[in-house]
Amino acid sequence: MNHPIAPRLNAALAPLTTFGIGGPADLLVDAACPEDVIAVCGRFRAEGTPVTFLGGGSNVLVSDRGVRGAVVFTNGVFDLLHPGHVEVLDTARREGAALIVGVNSD
Repeated sequence: MNHPIAPRLNAALAPLTTFGIGGPADLLVDAACPEDVIAVCGRFRAEGTPVTFLGGGSNVLVSDRGVRGAVVFTNGVFDLLHPGHVEVLDTARREGAALIVGVNSD
């Protein structure tokens, strides 16, 4: 990884959802670009840490107990027809324990 991403420990997930409820993630990483998503997938997979992806946070309910393992927050604009973005979503699906994708209209 060219630029290490430091995860936040015991990070609140409620502020990342539209409902504003839910417990913390053991680890939270903000992935700013597709390369970050791929890098953190490899990192946590090598460590044996389960990964859950959270995008957008709209209509998502997080348990008050939170999420075990790492949560990768990928909020942004993705063109689903762009080959690079499809690759990121496919990698996230294969590498993570769960993939939660929010779809917003333009």
